[in-house]
Amino acid sequence: MAIRVLISLFILASIFTMMVSGQIGGDARSLRSTPAFGAATIEIRGQVVSSDNDLHFGDLIAELCDTGDMNRIADRTSVSGSGEFVFAFVREGMYKVRIALRNGVIVGEQIVNSPGVVRLEIRNPHQSNTLAGSAISLAELKHKVPGKALKEAKEANKALRKRDIPDLIEHLEKAVALDPEFIAARRNLANAFFSTKQYDRAIDAYRELVILDAHSEIGYLGLSAAYMSAYRVEEAEPIARKAVELDPSNELAHYLLGCSLVAQHKNNAEALSHLNKSFRSFPASQLIAARILAQDGHKEEAKSRVQAYLESGDGYARSEAEELLKTLEY
Repeated sequence: MAIRVLISLFILASIFTMMVSGQIGGDARSLRSTPAFGAATIEIRGQVVSSDNDLHFGDLIAELCDTGDMNRIADRTSVSGSGEFVFAFVREGMYKVRIALRNGVIVGEQIVNSPGVVRLEIRNPHQSNTLAGSAISLAELKHKVPGKALKEAKEANKALRKRDIPDLIEHLEKAVALDPEFIAARRNLANAFFSTKQYDRAIDAYRELVILDAHSEIGYLGLSAAYMSAYRVEEAEPIARKAVELDPSNELAHYLLGCSLVAQHKNNAEALSHLNKSFRSFPASQLIAARILAQDGHKEEAKSRVQAYLESGDGYARSEAEELLKTLEY
């Protein structure tokens, strides 16, 4: 049975644009082409630092708590190995961001309001009631955007509200030309190219983004996804590996790496290992894993993977899953 990755390539565009967003000027908007298109959102970003050399950032969790009930967690995300974290598609308002160890111990927290700039101090978890480290921001947050570039970004927001993507792209290109270090505009420009299936232009834009911000997971994830969508799978693999290196807990990074290996008919065991780490966010990866298992002669396990997909509630590739299950019955 030939292994196919048509499922993964087909859904990359919709899934990836749902998982990444950018902040343009002072009024952030999502670029995803869903019913929520144009809804007012912000992106909350930050970075963890500590003077404790034994503290591994990858062991931390960032939690977003509601302003109405500061003990209710509205969202949770992993902190990358470089200490970076992002909450995307957050409604405008006031929140509390908490940084916690995986055992639940809170090591830092900060109230944050729109537009979502997080500045906090991280407590050394091995020294109770002692503050360590210093308040810092990402390079993006430190950079002051010139007024003319910011004006173009605001015009891009207006275009997005009108769903005028060509005009959105035009204003973002002007913003980047005026300020080459305007990371948020670069990110949104790359996302706009990606969401409109201009993959070659998206690749160029994401390349520029990772050159400007070498520690940004979003840039590497976007670049790998764009390579995959352009069927340049050999180039997608090393970029996905970089994303996994930056954040070993990122399911999209593992999904992209697994898919790139499958598309090259390369190292089934490693591909399965990465796909196994992406099922929660990407149920359709169960089907890709099922095809690998069937090819390797593990028919019953392949059937169980297909059944797991069907029971996940995801309907995106349901007809293909049912067809695959019928094939495996013989």
